[in-house]
Amino acid sequence: MLFLPQPTHQEAAAERALRVYRVIGSPGYALDERRVADVARRSFARGNNPAGVARQYAAIVVSPDRSPGPAHVDSPDPCRPRRG
Repeated sequence: MLFLPQPTHQEAAAERALRVYRVIGSPGYALDERRVADVARRSFARGNNPAGVARQYAAIVVSPDRSPGPAHVDSPDPCRPRRG
């Protein structure tokens, strides 16, 4: 999904973002399609830099696996109310 062709206009950016989020989004949370499409359109209008996207993909590909790290993070559950 991350290697789909880069959008060339705002509506294509919105459609692409929705396709990606439908695949990588969490099934535990509803996808706010209107918001995702709006953010994609505004992001495209703010600045479209295909070379920057390519650099970010390269950084993702060469980055090491970080999945063991979060198991060692001790933080409060953001879904539970705080006491006190």
